[in-house]
Amino acid sequence: MTIYDTALIAAAEMSDRYITDCKLPDKALNVVDQAATKVKISMTSLPENISDLKIKIGQLTKESESIAQELFTTKDRLTEKELSEKLTTIKKQLEECNISYVAKKSDRETIKKLFEENKSLELQIQDLEKQAKAYELKSDLAKVSEIRY
Repeated sequence: MTIYDTALIAAAEMSDRYITDCKLPDKALNVVDQAATKVKISMTSLPENISDLKIKIGQLTKESESIAQELFTTKDRLTEKELSEKLTTIKKQLEECNISYVAKKSDRETIKKLFEENKSLELQIQDLEKQAKAYELKSDLAKVSEIRY
């Protein structure tokens, strides 16, 4: 995880303004630590709607098993059928949410790779700029123009 300088500055300013319990370096680090923890948890855990649907599926499955174990009356059979339809609907919703979650996760991974590529390209640019300055100091303008253009 990358934490940018602007985020650290904002954490220091906001913690100085709003948190009165601690002294400045500690409270700014606490803010950054809490924010990073929330980001890490959100990236590794399932979205709330998917976990809610899984809980509903578990509850409906248990209800359907308990109804199947009891003696059936006509009303109970209708209840089991309704329960089965409800379970099927929720499973479809879960599948749709899982598809969306997987797509978002792959998008997140793609963005992460692009950030890493961007960072390596920035490092290459910085390295080339250093080389150009070194050649400029040596008065080797041909190499400088080759690097810059």
